[in-house]
Amino acid sequence: MATEITITVPAAAEQLEVVHAALERFYAATECMLGRAVDVAAWLPFTTAVAEVAANVVRHAYPAGMASGRMRVRLRLARQGVLAACFADCGEPFVPTAAPSNAPDAAELPEGGMGLAICRASLTRLRYRRTARGRNCWLLLKRIGAA
Repeated sequence: MATEITITVPAAAEQLEVVHAALERFYAATECMLGRAVDVAAWLPFTTAVAEVAANVVRHAYPAGMASGRMRVRLRLARQGVLAACFADCGEPFVPTAAPSNAPDAAELPEGGMGLAICRASLTRLRYRRTARGRNCWLLLKRIGAA
């Protein structure tokens, strides 16, 4: 048995609070399933990563001048104690850029550009793939312990 919540919303900044509300419902359902409260330290890194990926979909998959699309977010907790978030959208593909070898340290970077690094540090696993049908798929996994 697993806890799962799926939402599909327009990929727009004003919908990010809908993603946060879905996370709150997901956490409440998860605690109900586990029969105990989970330490906020277990949720916080996952929440940060989900919020970052959602914001990146809004900002980068549907840049200014491009018709806005939709994003689907599926949140799931499996018995193995792994939180999972799956994002899907049909926007522009993600194209990673390598930092130049003379890149400044984080204290000197302009705002932005650190989100995926924060996600990688916050999660057990972060994976991106572009399907043959032009869909962006992000998988975020965070182990929180046995369920």
